[in-house]
Amino acid sequence: MDTTLTNEEEQILLKAKGNYVHFRGKGWKRFDPAVATNQQELLTQLGLADTDSASDRHSFHAMQLAEAKLEDALLESQARGIRKRAKEITARPPANLPKGISTQLRPYQEDRLPVSSISLSQNKFGGILADDMGLGKTLQTLTWLTWLKLHRPKEEPFKCMVICPKSVVHVWMQEVRLHSQILTIEAFDPTTATIDSWKASESDILVANYSQLRINRDFFLQQSWTVAALDEGQYIKNPQSQTAKTAFAIDSEYRVVLTGTPIENRILDLWSLFAFAMPGLLGSQPSFKRQYKDSDAESPQRLFSRIRHFILRRSKSQVAPDLPDRIEETLSCDLEGEQRDLYSAELKSVQDRIQTINTNEEFDKERFNILSSPTPTDLLPSSAD
Repeated sequence: MDTTLTNEEEQILLKAKGNYVHFRGKGWKRFDPAVATNQQELLTQLGLADTDSASDRHSFHAMQLAEAKLEDALLESQARGIRKRAKEITARPPANLPKGISTQLRPYQEDRLPVSSISLSQNKFGGILADDMGLGKTLQTLTWLTWLKLHRPKEEPFKCMVICPKSVVHVWMQEVRLHSQILTIEAFDPTTATIDSWKASESDILVANYSQLRINRDFFLQQSWTVAALDEGQYIKNPQSQTAKTAFAIDSEYRVVLTGTPIENRILDLWSLFAFAMPGLLGSQPSFKRQYKDSDAESPQRLFSRIRHFILRRSKSQVAPDLPDRIEETLSCDLEGEQRDLYSAELKSVQDRIQTINTNEEFDKERFNILSSPTPTDLLPSSAD
């Protein structure tokens, strides 16, 4: 009886997860995915559970593997090679603050530059900058982009894209002009932008909002970018959305995500961010869901073991306790004329729909948190929006 298996048959056995499978001419076969004790310890150190891990593929970097006990699970030569590679990475000298930044960076902001320039520029890594709001993620990113431009061969194009919420586009325009003497930026205009016009443009950065990314998918995907940066990256937290799928498909040398809330609602949010920043780092989506569950108290710590080399999250109390607390100001105004008429018509339409839902006994007031008698000023957006 033939005992050899083809690659396709091996995959069938893996997917069977311990169940018997019959192959013509080869009889019944079974693969036992049990993991040895020493390998279980290694999986734990790497942030994996042994459940289902034998049938999944996972990507690891030398920095992650070098800190684990490899000798019991790998050949000595393999373990030595991994640690040598990790040492080569960490031995590289830190990057100096680039010229052309007109703003004095705080010490914790300068600390971010070596992480970005070495990890992203020299090793082609992606990453997530998840500092608290107010710690200057935009300035840190512009400092890194300036460093990257200065160290890039002049014959190579330097074309970067920044995707952000619509309300933040003008902030990026202002921040570049305020902080950098070298970088240039322009806002995406779908009525005039073409692939050829952008290539001919002298601007370094093209800033667009998430809706424009989704609607003008072809423009952003049919060219290569030096850097793709997602500001307020939680906008792609749903990996099934068209916005997220477009972001995943972007062709860029370097990728970075900026967000103050890497996990908003569920652990899967983080998988989506890394599917953009470091594709493959957290495995496939089904595998990730099996490995890390919101209901599992050990999932956060194991997940941190997987991602800690590629995410930087610092709170204001940790690095800048001297910064003043954020000041929030709510401004209210009354609607007049045509604005009030339009609002009243929309409000009546909403109330009619609510009444219909109530009649069908499908309305959940606590879940939707709808006021019983809203006023125009209650539903107005704040001035910050």
